[in-house]
Amino acid sequence: MTRLIEHGQVKPLVDEALALDEVGKAHERLESGHGRGKIVLRVAQ
Repeated sequence: MTRLIEHGQVKPLVDEALALDEVGKAHERLESGHGRGKIVLRVAQ
């Protein structure tokens, strides 16, 4: 799996990227079941 990721053959499906202070919105999105893919929290900008 690592080799596939390193060669760009496998990529994560990102649904949304949010700032860390929007963690509540991220939880709501996860609990709603409407998201497709991962929710990314940005720690620093």
